[in-house]
Amino acid sequence: MRNYSRKVIPVFLALLLVFSVPFSSYEGTAEAASGNKPVRLVMLQKRAQDNGSVTSAFRSVGVKVTSVTTLKQADPKKYDGLILPGGSNDIVPSLYGAKNYGKSIYPDIKFDRRQIKAMKRFVKAGKPVLGICRGMQVINVAFGGSMKQDLCPRHCGFRRMRNVKGSLERRVLGKYCMAYHSHHQGVKRLGKGLVVTSYDSRSKEVEGFKHETLPVYGMQWHPELRRSVQGTKGLFRTFKKECLKCRKAKNPLSIRGKTVKVSYNKVKKKAQKLPVKKVISFKHKGKGKMRYARVSGSKRLIINKKTGKVTVKKRTKKGTYRIKVMVKAAGNANYKPSSAKTVTIKIKVR
Repeated sequence: MRNYSRKVIPVFLALLLVFSVPFSSYEGTAEAASGNKPVRLVMLQKRAQDNGSVTSAFRSVGVKVTSVTTLKQADPKKYDGLILPGGSNDIVPSLYGAKNYGKSIYPDIKFDRRQIKAMKRFVKAGKPVLGICRGMQVINVAFGGSMKQDLCPRHCGFRRMRNVKGSLERRVLGKYCMAYHSHHQGVKRLGKGLVVTSYDSRSKEVEGFKHETLPVYGMQWHPELRRSVQGTKGLFRTFKKECLKCRKAKNPLSIRGKTVKVSYNKVKKKAQKLPVKKVISFKHKGKGKMRYARVSGSKRLIINKKTGKVTVKKRTKKGTYRIKVMVKAAGNANYKPSSAKTVTIKIKVR
């Protein structure tokens, strides 16, 4: 009997240890086993060790969230996405061209600018951004929107929300859902490029939006709280997939141009032609088309807007010629916005 118990007890303890591990942790381990690096997000907030509910919500889908308080720590090169969480500090009204009528509580313009700069950095790097409650308001202001400084009545507790057809909330939560809210300010004017994805059924206030082309999402309610609507785990899982998608996507915002030097022999005849065409090669990330435009420089150099070929006019005297060219890279299917960069080209005629 003793020998039997010695064999059974270790097996029982091993099974108990295996099944005591939460099933949510298997998402991260399965991803690591497949060879992909686990998704890492950074959450920029005013104080460290805050908004633990957001961290635990993303942990349940295998995503690691690091909380930071400075702009330097929120580096897009180190993380796959940015989280702007909720908070008690209202946005300074001057940032959206309004006066503070005493309704904006505990404004902190330094913190507002810090989060706006961080958001713009991640957008420029082509990485997703998620704003929750106050974070959604920061995104709206960053894109040129404005805020209602005080809602009457305030949105507190559970409220019925309607999700727009085709939105992420509609796919995950359905047409209507009861969600937990805790905010006294709302969107007055939507920022440029933002589209409403959900709104309050009673007051018609905007409760969620996304950007038309960028991987930027905003939710005025609190999907991270357990007491909120069921099924929110699907929202975090979808945001994780968006981070993986943008990690693989090529970002056309990085443009690198070469400074080209072309040399010619001394001109024997005054009317001698210089039939030279030099292709200026620009390396950029993405499959988007390139466009070229002259900014300043010598008129002896002609640049083709579509191909980027530079032609040196005939009867050009010897010397050094410079031309400033604006290079525009259009977006691809995964990252649509275009960007521009100015490059100086140097050509020597001898």
